Amino acid sequence: MRFTTGLWLAAAAVAKATYWMEDVKHQGISAYNADPKYQVFRNVKDFGAKGDGVTDDTAAINLAISSGKRCAPGTCKGETTSPATVYFPSGTYLISGSIVDYFYTQIIGDPTDRPVIKAAANFDVTNNFGLIDGNKYGANGLSWGATNVFFRQVRNLIFDTTAIPASSAALGIHWPSSQATAITNCVFRLAAGADSKHTGIFIEEGSGGLLNDLDFYGGQYGANFGNQQYTARNLRFWNSQIAINQLWDWGWTYKSIYVENCGTGIRIQDNSTSSVTLIDSEFVNVQTAIRTPRSASIVPIAAGTLMMENVAFSNVGTILQGPQNNTIISGTKGSVVSQGFAMGHIYTPSGPTDYTGSDSGYFPVYNALVATTANGTKYCERSKPHYETLSADCFVSARTFGAKGDGVTDDTVALNNLFNYVASKSSLVAFVDAGTYYVSDTVFIPAGARIVGEALASIIMGGGPKFQDIS
Repeated sequence: MRFTTGLWLAAAAVAKATYWMEDVKHQGISAYNADPKYQVFRNVKDFGAKGDGVTDDTAAINLAISSGKRCAPGTCKGETTSPATVYFPSGTYLISGSIVDYFYTQIIGDPTDRPVIKAAANFDVTNNFGLIDGNKYGANGLSWGATNVFFRQVRNLIFDTTAIPASSAALGIHWPSSQATAITNCVFRLAAGADSKHTGIFIEEGSGGLLNDLDFYGGQYGANFGNQQYTARNLRFWNSQIAINQLWDWGWTYKSIYVENCGTGIRIQDNSTSSVTLIDSEFVNVQTAIRTPRSASIVPIAAGTLMMENVAFSNVGTILQGPQNNTIISGTKGSVVSQGFAMGHIYTPSGPTDYTGSDSGYFPVYNALVATTANGTKYCERSKPHYETLSADCFVSARTFGAKGDGVTDDTVALNNLFNYVASKSSLVAFVDAGTYYVSDTVFIPAGARIVGEALASIIMGGGPKFQDIS
């Protein structure tokens, strides 16, 4: 009997998930959804996905996303009453068509063993635009205006298009979107070689967002970007023909970019790009690090502005190439670090002046803003924590402290008690289940408190007399 019990316990230990999000009790609600049983958290395996690398999981995954009268592409312009977290346990999910994203959806994998979204060899690239299509095209263009796509993310996943012929225009993620959106901690495995037509991420329009901790292998383009303004950090590229193709922007900031064994690092395609800022980055074994369209005759006159600060080059054929294949900054066989370089308009008291140079006076280093790392001195940065080393019992639900999140009950005291409690217990994290938490007074976040929400749908909503009087 003891032996049998021991086997049962061992089996239970093996079956137990390693990531807290899979194990934690899910009590999230959508306070204003007409269906009181609306399901916020969805595990794709509960909808029939196998993740065995053999079964076609396309339909099951799309069912996990779409179930529950949600805001579907082509039929709904946007709403905030049907949020969803769609969770992928570890495994390989074979798909033959696009995973179609819905409004207000978080697609999240297990960061301890990132799930693979793998395109089948028969994936139809003609009628499917991306392994994940974040904004599906219809008869009248994009389902949602790209500048009106909010509250969504993709994180902790591996995208694999290598089974699709290299000559086909395969795509990892189609992502024309805007504020409160992010792609984080993902890998893109693309067909390599001079004939590859694969792309990791394609963004043709939109308004802002975050790209963070992304790795790209192979492809014609690791990333093909066009958007009003964006911040992209810790993007790394290997063996792409062009690591980043900058289609257009108003202003794009790149930080901690790493490019190795690529033909071109960053190609600013034409005068549709207003400016690119590149900080704390490195190019290794690259033919052309950066190609710019900027010349003395460019129209508009401020187009193609480039600024670099603390950028390293090693074994680079040409550091900066102009529109006529002219060399602006020569390459190097060894290593060189640019403290700063600017090419564009400088605005002085006497008016705008065209400038190309590396005057150190324009690039001061403020010690309070930098941190010394193994790779040298960089501006301080930090990735979003996933708490992947913590078990589910380290997360304390807001429900445990009496918070309802129903949009009616006053949850002020309950939330303050929760946050004070986890601040006093360094091993614990507050888990604010999906819901709308009405508060009639200020909620305080003590030093040391760690807090995570659910589905970007954990909303703290102020109301009552104290929030009606600005004094």
